Amino acid sequence: MAHVDKALEAAYFYLGRSYLTADRPAEAVDALEAAMAISPVDADAMYQAGLAYQALGDYEQALVVFERATAFVPDFTEVYAAMAAGYSEVGDDERKRYAEAMQLYSLDDHEAALPELIAVSEALPEFAPGFLGLALAQEKVGDVASGIAAAERALELRPDYVAAQQTLGRLMTQQEAGG
Repeated sequence: MAHVDKALEAAYFYLGRSYLTADRPAEAVDALEAAMAISPVDADAMYQAGLAYQALGDYEQALVVFERATAFVPDFTEVYAAMAAGYSEVGDDERKRYAEAMQLYSLDDHEAALPELIAVSEALPEFAPGFLGLALAQEKVGDVASGIAAAERALELRPDYVAAQQTLGRLMTQQEAGG
């Protein structure tokens, strides 16, 4: 039953966060990975684990974990800030631009995020998160048709992308309602 014990998951989460605060990132990773094994949808645990991986210098793994977190919480500002730092460390300027644009989106500055996300989707035509971000921003500015196209592109690239499926469903409902 340990693999479904929410109290145990919370204990691992807080232990991991404590290790991270105490500058013990290796122990933090172990505890936070255990928390995520119990609750694979815990975006807060993913964020903390990503920070721990970054503290270890494992930026690639940090970015993987951060991206998973944003699939569950697409407006997680702190994750995008950490992602931007990680992409900067690995020298990926376009994905850094994506993370910075999603920070703007998360801070409800959709008008500023939109042109950045358009540029990212043009520069990275195979990057599904960029198209999801574009769809989300287009939804917020009321461009439902363009949002649908962007969400569909995200799903072409990654058919099992739950966040894109949910976004597309919302946009289709808005379109049917005349939005």
